[in-house]
Amino acid sequence: MERVKFLSGDRKRLFKFEGYGKFGRAVWERNRAIARAGFGPEPTTFSNGFISYPWIEGRPGLANRVSESLLVRLADYCAFRAEEFRGCAGQARPPEMVRCNLEEEFGVDAEVEESRLDPRVATIVDGHMQPHEWVQSEDGLWLKVDGGSHGDDHFYPGPTDIAWDLAGAIIEWELDPQATEHFLGRYRARTGDSPTSRLPAYLLAYAAFRLGYCKMAAESVSDASEKERLTHDYKRYRSYAEAMLPESSFKLPVLTSPR
Repeated sequence: MERVKFLSGDRKRLFKFEGYGKFGRAVWERNRAIARAGFGPEPTTFSNGFISYPWIEGRPGLANRVSESLLVRLADYCAFRAEEFRGCAGQARPPEMVRCNLEEEFGVDAEVEESRLDPRVATIVDGHMQPHEWVQSEDGLWLKVDGGSHGDDHFYPGPTDIAWDLAGAIIEWELDPQATEHFLGRYRARTGDSPTSRLPAYLLAYAAFRLGYCKMAAESVSDASEKERLTHDYKRYRSYAEAMLPESSFKLPVLTSPR
């Protein structure tokens, strides 16, 4: 489920397949913009569909290690993407996916008001806000090491509201209500955008997508450790979705950290 990657012999560069022609070029340009803004590594070459990146020495993020500086960094990154990659043509249709996944998983006919999931501004979101996608470099700076191709490939969500990434950060980092408000407050201060009314629907949509993705993936792999990891993630996303199902009005649920 990952693109082909190679590490150079001196372990200083990572070569990742990002796509041929205009597809790879679009990823190249997005990664350059992310690097210029200080959020990721600078791509250096683009050849035969591969882009070269410097290898970042540091430690990946962990959901149980959330600091104020990290919350600021996450919010600033979402604010950056909302501005830099906005106004994109086309958009995903999350309501259909949410209905299908919730019906398959819980046997309920979920009433999903489509207007709740209509993007305020269609944006190429990151789509992968998991802790392991962030690395704290040796100088203490948090960097998003893989954000150029996400949000514009074969997977959900496609161009959509930045609330998808806000929801992803909240769920993936298992933010409690206090951390969530700090994170959203920083985002509001940077953008002037208050996502409160949109966010609950996207929290449910994100959880519904990820539970379906991980469940199908777990059923398709033979490696025992990978199956165990995917099953654990599936159960975690399922817990989030189940907790939000009674909130038919999409009021912001009290987020715990289901295990």
